[in-house]
Amino acid sequence: MDLSDAAVSIRLPDGSVLEDEPWSAASVSRLQTAAPWRPFRWYQGQKHYSGTYWSSTMRDHVVYESRLELARLLYADFDHLVWHIVAQPFLLKAVVDGEIRRHVPDFLLLTTSGPVIVDVKPQSRRELPAVVATSGWTRELADAHGWSYELPWRTLLHGVRPHHILAAPRPSRPEAALVREGTPPTTGGCGRPGKSRIGPSPGRAR
Repeated sequence: MDLSDAAVSIRLPDGSVLEDEPWSAASVSRLQTAAPWRPFRWYQGQKHYSGTYWSSTMRDHVVYESRLELARLLYADFDHLVWHIVAQPFLLKAVVDGEIRRHVPDFLLLTTSGPVIVDVKPQSRRELPAVVATSGWTRELADAHGWSYELPWRTLLHGVRPHHILAAPRPSRPEAALVREGTPPTTGGCGRPGKSRIGPSPGRAR
């Protein structure tokens, strides 16, 4: 894969789209304001369990498209290292083995350790050739940008019950201002009162 050809497209809050920006120039300040790339859909009989979750971290609704995505979203909302969450943050495009490949990650988490691109797949699909290939070149792009990539390998809410979630203190919203690229505001992240973990953190890969 030629990293110099990698591009990113972002949907802005007003619905307009920035198309095929160089991936090397992607900035946290731009991505953190992105709207979900795909329009939210819900209809009777659909196979995916879609919805919106009220995030205390964001003080806003965050969309998800499966129960596993909701599980990962819950972990992020209670993780004291996470200070911003973006669902379906962008469309990645790269030339892989001579063919144009496209992918929309499930989440972008901005953490005190740096940005984390997250894809959520059930165990039954993780070894599919298409999933292995997509996660491979997405991870390569994340590494080239100095970010982390995560493909959770276990059921995220194993051992966690609803009363654990309801009883946990909810995090407060960080200040809107950024202090520098890729880092949390001065009154956010691990310094926020009340933000606690509800279980073991899913593994992350650099």
